[in-house]
Amino acid sequence: MEDLPFFIFAIFIAFFAFKFFRHGGFKGAMFGSRITQTVGQVDGVGKNLMNNSLKIHKLDNKTIGIEIVSKSILSYQMTPVTLTKKDAKKLSEILMSVTQE
Repeated sequence: MEDLPFFIFAIFIAFFAFKFFRHGGFKGAMFGSRITQTVGQVDGVGKNLMNNSLKIHKLDNKTIGIEIVSKSILSYQMTPVTLTKKDAKKLSEILMSVTQE
C-alpha cells in the first residue's frame, strides 16, 4: 500500500513516454499527432518583457495545429490548439473579416 503513489507516478511517466515516442517528441505528444510540417510563425505585439508567437503546423492526422508560445524572463508556456480543416477555414474567415475593417 505504501508503494501506491510511486506506482501511480510510474504509470503516468510510462503513459507520457509512450505518447512522446509515438507522436515524435514533446510537441507531437501535446498535439496528440505527429507534426509533418511547420507552415509558419507570427510574432505577437505585446509588452517588452513578454514575447508571444503563434506557430502553425500540419499534423499527421489531417488536422491543423496552432502552437501558442508565451515567453518571459523566467517562464515559458506552450499551449497547443488542434483544429479541423473546417474550423481552420472558419478562423481564417474571421481573421479576414477583422482585417478588412
